[in-house]
Amino acid sequence: MRFRKLIPVCVSLLLVSCGGTSDTTTTYLQVDTTQTITQSSGLPLGSTGPGGGIVFYDAGSVQAWGRYLEAAPEDLSGEYNWQDAMSAASEYNGGGFNDWRLPTIDEWEFLYQEEQIVGGFSIANYWSSSEIDDEFSWYWNFTVGSSASDGWKPFSDGIYVRPVRAFD
Repeated sequence: MRFRKLIPVCVSLLLVSCGGTSDTTTTYLQVDTTQTITQSSGLPLGSTGPGGGIVFYDAGSVQAWGRYLEAAPEDLSGEYNWQDAMSAASEYNGGGFNDWRLPTIDEWEFLYQEEQIVGGFSIANYWSSSEIDDEFSWYWNFTVGSSASDGWKPFSDGIYVRPVRAFD
């Protein structure tokens, strides 16, 4: 996975004149560097994860939650209210794993960025696990490619489900 980061590097040079007087001059040198960090080892994006899903995110190193995220290769069949969506995602057992779940709204950002390699998305709305309160949850709108203008749906609405899971 490629990340573009702008890394400002401030180098401070202290120039002190040695002589009869003590003049101190501080100069700040601002260096803007654009680095491209490429995945040097591990699973490439688009590969099949251990759960049979498509790898769509690589954190670059193991984090507290894992290193990779994989998405189920296709949507679950039908539309679900939010509670049923949470249950259906957790009951999905791709690859024999039982740690599948709904993606967070932030994970939907990554899924959308990699929609070409993950594939199979409908031009529709998808549930996220990110709740607003006890009646609403954020959702992802593939029609506009964002969490949409309102950004949330009542738990009773029926929309699509694509489970995800993390792994090392």
